[in-house]
Amino acid sequence: MDAAQPLRVLVVCTANVCRSPFAAAVFAHRLGALPGGDRVRVTGAGVRAMTGAPVDPAMADHLEAEEAVLLDGAVARQLDERLVREADLVLALAREHRRAAVALVPARQRRVMTLLELARAGRAAADAGLAPVADAPDALRALVAASAAHRGPTAPDDPAADDVADPHRRPAPEYAAAAALVRRAVDDVVGALPLR
Repeated sequence: MDAAQPLRVLVVCTANVCRSPFAAAVFAHRLGALPGGDRVRVTGAGVRAMTGAPVDPAMADHLEAEEAVLLDGAVARQLDERLVREADLVLALAREHRRAAVALVPARQRRVMTLLELARAGRAAADAGLAPVADAPDALRALVAASAAHRGPTAPDDPAADDVADPHRRPAPEYAAAAALVRRAVDDVVGALPLR
């Protein structure tokens, strides 16, 4: 990851109309409040995208509580090799999305993880000690690099614990549960950033 360039984060789910646009908006909002957060570019894609479709309104409603807004151009797009190759970090909402991204560009494997995996491994990396840096892009770069060593040791007994369940076209409580899980994970990642 080149510190001179904006840091590019790609958030991936299935259709790119529900979990990933919500997670991308919340992540961008949280990072935007930090020094240098405006130099982190967060976008989304789907492994089976409903290309051109807008964000599911039931999920978009949950952004109001976050005081976050949908990112510009938040319409569904298909995950492809170029997007994975250009991303400094790919955050998958489930293991199947992580597998799909790695299959497209195997050399990027260390930069692809689920959001919940980064939250867990990032906390462990922060607890182990990270040198503080001045801004959000460098802090996220440092956290991602350090998290690689903690992915295996912090893996859950149930691998499905790394997945955010898809609430699309399901009852309202499932949207709320997905939003709450994403919110906690994003807060854990941002809280683990080694900022001065």
